[in-house]
Amino acid sequence: MAIDFPTTVAALLTIAIFSVLYKNTWVFRLATALWVGSTVGYATGEAVSSIITSNFGRLFAGDILQIVPIVLGALLFLAFIKKYTFVTWYPSAIIVGAGTGVTISGMVIAQIYSQLLGTITVSQNDTISTAIAAAWTILILIYFIETIEHKSTFGIFTTVGRWMLLFTFGLGYGTYAIARLTQVIGRFQFLILTWLGVT
Repeated sequence: MAIDFPTTVAALLTIAIFSVLYKNTWVFRLATALWVGSTVGYATGEAVSSIITSNFGRLFAGDILQIVPIVLGALLFLAFIKKYTFVTWYPSAIIVGAGTGVTISGMVIAQIYSQLLGTITVSQNDTISTAIAAAWTILILIYFIETIEHKSTFGIFTTVGRWMLLFTFGLGYGTYAIARLTQVIGRFQFLILTWLGVT
């Protein structure tokens, strides 16, 4: 059987990563260094390619506004010159501010607005599930009300809300664990079926 070099390299690196289950050896550290280095190298190459094709391409095509992100990006490299380090604060502030604005607006629409809309929208096909989702959301929100003492009837609601919150966290953690376990199983299948060719 001919040896597939890329598959063999991938299999050996997979085994090197799994070796940490036995001990933190130089093999594991080498594999992680290769993974981090290749990831950073690929991301850097993609970023440079994107800048050249997107920003400079549009600039040479006549889009004068592309000079703004090019200049801001170039100013960031002044961090390597101690005398002019303060100049990097301005492009950094613009990048962080713009990124924060875009992220927050996206989160509000994707999470808060969609969650509220899904809670108050009654599904004619599944009214019971809609009612459970609405009650679940309201009880969890009640648990976070700190202006009213958690006693008597209100205390019962907050207790139920706390248990629902814990149950939700458990579901989230279980889903995350299953997803990671699926990846581990996929690597074992790669080693046994693809690399070793066991059928």
